[in-house]
Amino acid sequence: MDPETLERVLLVTCASLFVVIGLNVLIYLAFRKGEPVGKIEVFKRAADRLRQPWQEEQAEMGELARRVEALRQEEKDG
Repeated sequence: MDPETLERVLLVTCASLFVVIGLNVLIYLAFRKGEPVGKIEVFKRAADRLRQPWQEEQAEMGELARRVEALRQEEKDG
């Protein structure tokens, strides 16, 4: 491997490690300041979101369908 390629590989490796370690430090600092209950709540919300990723959107679509049906019913009646 020529020296120029080796330098690029090392640069990419070091930059990647810097980003990964930096993100981990930021996550650690964010959780260290919070209460244990807050952390549990964050993980609970994340688990709920993973189980049903479109739950909020489905609820909103249901509400929209209900409103459209009410408007159509009004239009028929009046």
